[in-house]
Amino acid sequence: MYRADLTARIGELQRAELRLCRALNQLRDPWIRLLRVVSRIGDGGIWYAHIVLVPVIFGTGGAEFALLATQGIVSTLVYKAIKHGTRRTRPGHHATSDVHLLANALDRYSFPSGHTQHAVGFSTVLTYAHPALGLYLWPFTALVAVSRVALGLHYPTDVAAGAALGAVLAIALLAVSG
Repeated sequence: MYRADLTARIGELQRAELRLCRALNQLRDPWIRLLRVVSRIGDGGIWYAHIVLVPVIFGTGGAEFALLATQGIVSTLVYKAIKHGTRRTRPGHHATSDVHLLANALDRYSFPSGHTQHAVGFSTVLTYAHPALGLYLWPFTALVAVSRVALGLHYPTDVAAGAALGAVLAIALLAVSG
């Protein structure tokens, strides 16, 4: 009985997140254009720039560079391993789905959202070190998360998992680094 109830609840969750995917996927310009730009920036370029520029601008040097680079490397290894293990198909790749891919995917699978994981991880580390950066990092991070669903690249649970993983990895890295 318990298994049947769990299966029913998972089915309800999947239907609810597909409804949210459809609703966000039906946004039109200028919103979709903005979300495409945000998603493209979130491909990595903005985070690589922060790895190099923040230590230079704030004069914090090699230790902060190493912390940010480690965040990026560990995060990439974790999400790639999980994606390879779960192999969840993107919502825009389902033949039966009316969710359309509105941007190019960097890889084949959706779970977890690597873009969201990086955005939350870097924003956590950078805001911890330089709180004023949070004024632009967190709104950008929120847009990255929304963009992934609206562009048909991820389900909401992919984004939630990416956000949770990004936060956990960043907090663990900050704890280890002192």
